[in-house]
Amino acid sequence: MATKAKAKKKAAPAAKKAAPRKPRKPKTPPVVLGTHPFPPGTEVGFYPTALVGVERSLGREPMPTPFATATVAKDGTLAVIGLGGGSWIAAGPVEDRYRYLQFPVS
Repeated sequence: MATKAKAKKKAAPAAKKAAPRKPRKPKTPPVVLGTHPFPPGTEVGFYPTALVGVERSLGREPMPTPFATATVAKDGTLAVIGLGGGSWIAAGPVEDRYRYLQFPVS
């Protein structure tokens, strides 16, 4: 009988379900570009300047995967969250070419 009692004490308690986590707030404030070459509704990719090469001079789509993306709002503003400090390039399709805008983030 003592063996059964010990076995019951060793049994692990039932695992509790973890509560869903709230999304984290970004540590960096959003970057808002008021003047840019992209019309409303354009999806724009954001790239570190060092990663965008010859595609920029040819007006082609950048080769690397964008670090972040955002869509230009109806009022023409473009806001993106999560860019660290440094030099960035925004690139998006306008008519038959890609347009580029280089900007600093401090």
